[in-house]
Amino acid sequence: MKSKIDVAVLGDRIVQRRNQMGMTQSELARCIGIARGQMWKYETGTSSPTADVLMKLSQALAISVDWLLGIEATEWQPEASVPPGELDETEREIVEVLRLKSPERRKAMLEIVRLAQ
Repeated sequence: MKSKIDVAVLGDRIVQRRNQMGMTQSELARCIGIARGQMWKYETGTSSPTADVLMKLSQALAISVDWLLGIEATEWQPEASVPPGELDETEREIVEVLRLKSPERRKAMLEIVRLAQ
């Protein structure tokens, strides 16, 4: 039996988390490799993303797919000490790139940054 995605909940949660992170619709779309217009459709509930896009959204927004879909009721709580809106463009781009990498790749990249200090 196929279960339906509640696109209204999904769209609201994408917008909520994207805004918390200080990202524009275009930035998030670029981060996950889709057109801004398609992101608009997800956010307004006029289209439902594929499983692959859901995973990319989850990674880019640093939240679980379960929360995005409304399965988890608990809102994501930021771990960073810097409010998302205070990141400059370069910092946001770095975060976007890192979120698309596996945890192992993130650790390796962090080690490289630490060595460069």
